[in-house]
This record gives sequence, structure tokens and C-alpha cells, in this order.
Amino acid sequence: MTSLFGLLKPERRELLLTGQPLQLNSPRDAVRNGIALVPEERRTHGVAPVLSVLENITMASLGRFSHWGLLDASAQARESERLITELAIKTPGPDAAVQLLSGGNQQKVALAKWLSRHSSLYLLDEPSVGVDIGAKVEIYRLIARLAEGGAAVLVLSSDLPELIGITHRIVVLHRGRIAGEFASRTTDSDQLLACATGASESDEQVEPIIEEARHVRA
Repeated sequence: MTSLFGLLKPERRELLLTGQPLQLNSPRDAVRNGIALVPEERRTHGVAPVLSVLENITMASLGRFSHWGLLDASAQARESERLITELAIKTPGPDAAVQLLSGGNQQKVALAKWLSRHSSLYLLDEPSVGVDIGAKVEIYRLIARLAEGGAAVLVLSSDLPELIGITHRIVVLHRGRIAGEFASRTTDSDQLLACATGASESDEQVEPIIEEARHVRA
């Protein structure tokens, strides 16, 4: 995830986006190319807890609300209200500090920040960790909606049933290398775990999947 967001440089492989080589020297390069990262450590890296919901939602797209060096507060407020409603973020209001929200609603704010920027590739690291069942379901629905809307969504998760339920393709790593690729509709947790631990060969189980970018959810 960090390499795909420009935080670490790949040692051997090149990065391709829509079939074209991509040079990422910093997170700024990633953001400019429409890449968004929602890290697992949301309170330290995903959101700014002491800032308001409004400030968090609009911080990644301030250029849209800035004119001649001045921020358009009305436009910021409209955008934050739109996403609070769209994502059903439970908050006392847009001016409330994010640290006052539940874990699930903080995660929604972290996602809203990139939705405001209309990103095309979402990197989600353990997106449902530390949130209640209701919030998990809402996050899963949002992931599906992003993919249906044309975005690509890459989910990193140790929750195998979760991956099977929300993705169409699962790539398994073992000792830092790709050990297998599975179609979610035809695999199960036992098969994935065996591949991840090196307990079985998965080459013959790999199914090539070719789909348009708008359908990519894993």
C-alpha cells in the first residue's frame, strides 16, 4: 500500500496505472494521479482528530475551495454537508471534532476526504477494523458503490470472509510474493489460508480475470 501511495519506492517492479508506467516519488504525486489511501491507523494517519469533520473532509481538496488565496467557506460547508448526508456520518455537526466520533464514523470521514476529491483508485488498509457491525455494513456498501461508479478499489485485509464477500478477485501473498490469485465467487477461507501459509500449491487454481476498471474491487 505504501509503495502505491508514493511513501516507499518499489525495489524491483514498476507501477502501472491504466496500463501506463507511473512514477511516484511522494504522496503528492499519488494524489495528483487520483490515488487515495485510507490507512489502518486512521486516528494517526487517516484523519486529524482535533480538527473538525468539515476540515477533515475538505483538507485533501482545498484547491477546489480556494480563490485568489482565500477559502470559500460556504462551498466547504456545502461539500461537507453533502458527504455527511451521503455517507450517513453520525456527528453533532460539521464543526464537531473528529475525535468525538465513533470509530466507524471516523472511518467514514477518512473516506469522505477522498470522495470529495473524486479519486479514481482507493487503497483501503483493513477498512473495517475497530468498527461495529452496522458501520462495517455501511463501509462495505460504500466500497461497492465506488466500484460501480467507475473507481478501482484495492482492499488489504486479514479478514478472509470479508474479502470473499466484498471483492471479485483476491491476490494472496506469501513471504512477500504473490502466491495465488482467486476468483472470490469460487474460493473459500480454507483455500486462501492454505495459500497464504504456503501449505498448498495454488497455481492450478488461479483463474485469469479480465474486467473493465469500473468493476475492479480487489
